[in-house]
Amino acid sequence: MSTSYSLPPDLEKELRATTARVLTEAINRQRASDGRVKDPEYSVFRAARHCLDDAVSVLARDVNSSARNGRAKLPNEMWTAIWQGLPLIDRINVTHVCQRWREIALGTPGVWCSLDFWFSFHSAKCACVECSMGSPKRLRSNARICDMFLPKSLHLPLFIQINDHDCDLGHISASALITLLATVLRPHASRILTLDLNMRNPSILPDLLERVNSFPTLTALMATTPFWFHSYSTPLANKVFAAPALRRLSLIGNWCSEYTAALHLPAVEILELYHTSRAAVKRVLDACPNVRSLDVWFPDESLYRERSDIEAFRVRVAQIPHVRLSDLCSRTIRTARLMYDCPDRPNYEYAFDSEPEELAVPIFNDVNDATFLSCAKPVDEVQASLAVTSSTRRRALIFRLEMTPGDMPCIWSSSFHGAQLKEIECRWDMWYLITPSMPSLPALEILRFTVTDDCDLVRPPIIGKDVRFPALRRVILQGDHPNDVVPTLWWDAVVTSLRVDTPPTSIVFDCINIGLDDDLSYDCSSSSSDCDSRNSDGGSSSSGSSSSSD
Repeated sequence: MSTSYSLPPDLEKELRATTARVLTEAINRQRASDGRVKDPEYSVFRAARHCLDDAVSVLARDVNSSARNGRAKLPNEMWTAIWQGLPLIDRINVTHVCQRWREIALGTPGVWCSLDFWFSFHSAKCACVECSMGSPKRLRSNARICDMFLPKSLHLPLFIQINDHDCDLGHISASALITLLATVLRPHASRILTLDLNMRNPSILPDLLERVNSFPTLTALMATTPFWFHSYSTPLANKVFAAPALRRLSLIGNWCSEYTAALHLPAVEILELYHTSRAAVKRVLDACPNVRSLDVWFPDESLYRERSDIEAFRVRVAQIPHVRLSDLCSRTIRTARLMYDCPDRPNYEYAFDSEPEELAVPIFNDVNDATFLSCAKPVDEVQASLAVTSSTRRRALIFRLEMTPGDMPCIWSSSFHGAQLKEIECRWDMWYLITPSMPSLPALEILRFTVTDDCDLVRPPIIGKDVRFPALRRVILQGDHPNDVVPTLWWDAVVTSLRVDTPPTSIVFDCINIGLDDDLSYDCSSSSSDCDSRNSDGGSSSSGSSSSSD
């Protein structure tokens, strides 16, 4: 062994002992085989190799055994944290892996606090024996299994989900299902914290609330159903039910009916519902007098008779600080604004499933004293937002970012000219949405461009030959990760397109979580159609950006 390499004393001692043992075993095998083995190549070294292979096998077995023991000795809290996020069927499968996992899972109440009830029929194309015989399809459900595991959660709060997998229940099947669900849930109703239903048959919700009747600790009731003729007239409740702690009520699809029982839900602060009629919405609002956030969805069939006698309704919704009008379109925007617009409301949003309508732009007229404008879109999502904020109010448009520059109506007007804007934060591929007809922004000091993984480096838009940002002091390019890079030529074209009036040395150009790469190619001709004319007009030079961004 070289003097430049040494083993730890304990390992060296074990290695010497193993080597001596292997050689001794090999010599003994050689002596025992004399006279019986005629292979001339058989020697002490060959025997030593066999012994060494055996030693390696034993060592591997010991290592694997210790590794298994190490996994089994992980803290129980770590296992339960992993299992709590699994669907119910997978948590049940965990109890069949080994005895230790079974003891941990069944002995930890937190694993069984979240239960997902489901029921369905066999599909129309099912070829099982029962379906091939032409007998009525049998309703399948895991309610009995859930009933077995509900006591395992002991006294902890429950999170219940109910899903019908979009099956069309007949009256008899629905009645039997409601009876089964009520029987299972009623003994534990005092522990239900959230109740989330996804139902094709909307009548299941009011019937279930009537059967169980009391939910002392329920804080969130969320229900979703397809919007169709049956859901249009189904009320939230046929009779009064008790939910004194309910804070969030979400009714997507309907259950917003003027025939709903006279409920009293004083703790509700977040309300989501479909606007099928003004009378129906007002009835739910009367049941929830302390709502602070209202999200109203507008199906195409709504608002066909909502053009008169709306002043009392406007007074009621004006008391709500945060209102969002969702799923707006050209057929609903005008009447929706008449009923819900309020200039003094602190937070107001319009949400469109496609490009925003021109009638939505006046929402910004309420915040002409705005100091901050943002254009953002979460990564890997289609919905984008354009928000304007002042010290007391916020207005926002939410829409799909799948449009050409001509699809976005101009946000600037004589009522909203951005004279007090101090900062703009804009995702780069949304910059073209706000530059058309952009006025001079005399107070703007910070301009921040964000670049995400799904952001296209589109060419800088033309914003006119006049100076738009006379007070600009800082331009920021911000990425998601420190390893992100963009072409230097592209960033130079962006800086040039801004046409800042002040010398480049007086403006700070920062790169945060992103770098510039001179080797990345970029087509300057496509990024700036009048790049040469901008340079001759005295626009900022790109050299100022590259020197200060480092």
